Amino acid sequence: MSDDHLRLLRRVAKSWRGRTAVHRAADHDAGSTGAARQADAERSSAMAEARLATAERKRRSEREREQKANAPNVNELEAVAKHAEQRAALQRRRGYLGRGDASKLAELERIAAGAASRLRAARRAGRDD
Repeated sequence: MSDDHLRLLRRVAKSWRGRTAVHRAADHDAGSTGAARQADAERSSAMAEARLATAERKRRSEREREQKANAPNVNELEAVAKHAEQRAALQRRRGYLGRGDASKLAELERIAAGAASRLRAARRAGRDD
């Protein structure tokens, strides 16, 4: 094989570490050792992990701020809980008259219970916005 052909193969081939053959050849030409390349790879992966962790913390804090800003206040939660309870009561009355649906009643009662628990949690947290 000619030197030109070998150089072309080095440019195209990828190593198992994700470094191209060209990088390995440049490292070899520069006289770097395997230990130096290993330390370089570990340093760059540690930096990448640190950047990823920082980005994740930033996204999490932005998400928390957004959730707090979009969280309904106690008055809104009271209205939702009251409405859900009224819908469940209406379905219960339909059941007494023989026109009700037990699965629909169960669904509305779960919704009402969830709304009531969100209201209790907001009252405990003191969100009186």
